[in-house]
Order: sequence, then C-alpha cells, then structure tokens
Amino acid sequence: MTIPNFNYIIEPISSQHNRDDFSCGIEALDYYLKKQAKQDVRRFLTAVFVLI
Repeated sequence: MTIPNFNYIIEPISSQHNRDDFSCGIEALDYYLKKQAKQDVRRFLTAVFVLI
C-alpha cells in the first residue's frame, strides 16, 4: 500500500488569504471565516488556521 503524496500547507489565517470566495456550505462557518475570524485572532480569542 502506498501513501498518496499531498502537498498541503497549514498556516495561520492572514489578510493574504482570500476569504471572499470561501464556501463550505455551512452558513454560520462561512460567515465566521469571512467576517469574524481575523478579528478574533487579533484579540487573541482564538487561533485560526487555513489548509492550502
């Protein structure tokens, strides 16, 4: 059995990430990542990471 080689990167969310096009189908999560996540990170309330 071989393990597939995926080239993913996990990094903290930043203004470089285009959140406008994000859609996972869960309205509350879509809203949070587009409008609230970065503010919560700045306030040290949470740590948000993205998988690229």
